[in-house]
Amino acid sequence: MSPRVSVSIVTWNSARFIRRCLDTIAGQTYGDLEVIVVDNGSEDATRARLRESSVPSRVYFNADNRGFAAAQNQALAESSGDVMLVLNPDTLLTPSFLEEALRGFAAHTRVGMVAPKLLRTTDAFEIPSTDEARIDSAGMFLTSSLRHFDRGAGERDLGQYDRMERVFGPSGAAALYSRAFVEDVKIGGQFFDEMFFAYREDADLAWRGRLFAWECVYVPRSVAYHMRRVRPELGRHVPADINRHSVKNRFLMRIKNATPDVYAWVLVPTTIRDLMVVAGAAVLERQSLMGLGFVVHHLREVLAARSEIQTRRRRTTVPLRRWVGRRSMPLRDAEADAREAPRRSIRARVLAKPARPGLYFGIDAHSAEREGEGNSTYMRGLLAALLATHDDADFAMFADNPDHPFYRALPARDRRSVVRVTQGRGLVRLGWALGRAAARTQVDGLHVQYTAPLGYRGALVVTVHDLGFLRVPESFPPALRLALKVLVPRALARASRIITDSEFARRDIVERYGVRPEHIAVIPLGVDDRFHPRAKAQTAPTLARYGLESGFFFSLGRLNRRKNLERLLLAYAQLRARTGSTVPLVIGGKADYGVEEVLRQAELSGDASGIRFVGLIPEDDLPAFYSGAAGFIYPSLFEGFGLPVLEAMASGTPVVTSNRAALPELTEGAALAVDPENVEALAEALTRITTDKDFVVDLRRRGLERSRRFSWAETARRTLSVYDEAVRTGRRG
Repeated sequence: MSPRVSVSIVTWNSARFIRRCLDTIAGQTYGDLEVIVVDNGSEDATRARLRESSVPSRVYFNADNRGFAAAQNQALAESSGDVMLVLNPDTLLTPSFLEEALRGFAAHTRVGMVAPKLLRTTDAFEIPSTDEARIDSAGMFLTSSLRHFDRGAGERDLGQYDRMERVFGPSGAAALYSRAFVEDVKIGGQFFDEMFFAYREDADLAWRGRLFAWECVYVPRSVAYHMRRVRPELGRHVPADINRHSVKNRFLMRIKNATPDVYAWVLVPTTIRDLMVVAGAAVLERQSLMGLGFVVHHLREVLAARSEIQTRRRRTTVPLRRWVGRRSMPLRDAEADAREAPRRSIRARVLAKPARPGLYFGIDAHSAEREGEGNSTYMRGLLAALLATHDDADFAMFADNPDHPFYRALPARDRRSVVRVTQGRGLVRLGWALGRAAARTQVDGLHVQYTAPLGYRGALVVTVHDLGFLRVPESFPPALRLALKVLVPRALARASRIITDSEFARRDIVERYGVRPEHIAVIPLGVDDRFHPRAKAQTAPTLARYGLESGFFFSLGRLNRRKNLERLLLAYAQLRARTGSTVPLVIGGKADYGVEEVLRQAELSGDASGIRFVGLIPEDDLPAFYSGAAGFIYPSLFEGFGLPVLEAMASGTPVVTSNRAALPELTEGAALAVDPENVEALAEALTRITTDKDFVVDLRRRGLERSRRFSWAETARRTLSVYDEAVRTGRRG
């Protein structure tokens, strides 16, 4: 007999989304379902949309906003289904979503939670094309600082999460729970803890479910599209009330659920993170202190909930601490879990030291798993060149996600060198788990960027691309800026050798930290072969997908204050006002700290009709943007190298850039350099690119000639020499 599914939706000012969400529910191939909607006092047209909807549903209108957790509990109390689908209104289901998701409950013993594959909608709440699809959540995982994140968030969907497997829990945007699970895990009669109000309640529930010995299965064939409006990368630019609930709920979740064995396992990284959260609340986000006050005020209730949870928790075959830092586990029976040694997950991926006498060097490769960042491009280019050209050395690539498409694209012999770092994320990962993984692989040395693991005792190579966190601090979140100020000098003091990208960056490091110049190797970055001049017919299909044609100004980089986009927008407005130019300005790159100021300036810059923000551009599409541009504009305030400038020159595109920092060293007269703080000069440069054809032809020629002096093969060769020197030198500090 097929289970009945109850779909529960909580709305609050959701008029933009709810009609289409309900339509996709009505379009399910699975028919035995009921729909329950609770509106939390919406002040927009949500209530009218619900009354107008032809989709059969039971709707309850609350007078005010009771919070997501309380309203979902209200909906669940009214439900009669065997399975509950907790669904956000800003989510669109594919027709077979429910039919596929229900298969997850039969995939493993004691499955109480099912996590579907969530992809991101476009900003217009549309389903993107297949080649533009990005992951929103492939299930939840827990870090060694006891933070929860969505697997794959922001990554292109290239099939890297197409295996059914166990995950820590589902994202609350679309999560399925069995009725048995719902009734079993209630605490004080509540399924979702109403003290949470909103945010993190899904992680709290997943943690509680695991304490009660329930499993969560990820089903990749069950697909939905979600508009992610609050993203971790926006840092403290998320709404203040969300930050307040986030801080409050972090501690509520920990107090209720953390067991002594888990806390002992993660004591150092978790304490560091807690101190950072409290300090950030005290200094930067004063409203978040109200969240901490809530925890103190309601501590007796929280401890009562903890007592009930810890009293009722069951013995599990997979200790909870083994989920810390693990993104997934394979589908196996309970007996197989019980037989597995506690540390098998680490050792199964650790290579034995090669028998031959060649160099065996470890590289922290996790930045290769990110998109749209200079550190990522550097790591991908370096690793690909090292593996392709140097057979006399072996490498252990320390990864967060060994299933990432970058590693999967490597030859089979090289994929064997990918080692999962099983605990941690960010600074905690570098400080704790990476050093342990490096020691166990018995590498001759370790290569990192900016910060080094605390416990590692071998030869150490540290790459510092620039000191932007000191020179343009307004471009960095305060917590990251503080961490880099503390950790970078420590890493430099311990390094056997240091690598940087330019003579400018070397001088800056020497002046700031007193490092001997001969201790720093200047190794310029390379440029990928796919960046070369292309005919208009070659770029047209790619550009058409973005609604573009050749002949635009192009600017690329993370959207932050460092890239100086505010002045570029003012200069562009001057160009249009003075000359009547209709050349569009296309700006690519992912949102970064300070993006709100950039967008505000776009609104204030006058006639913004020619400005297009296209977001993060996939790597495969970038060559078409460079080659299709009439000019590449990069007026950055501070760069240790400026890789996009090199890629544009290699594409035969004339470049306007800054005369600051390392950019003159990179271009050597092959670009039009201006004072980045002089809007008038920048506007004149744009004008010249559009009017002086002979100059543009000469600039293209000089750029192509200059770019031919750079290659990733040369970067790899010189980096390998530094590895050899580091091994001979040994550890300094």
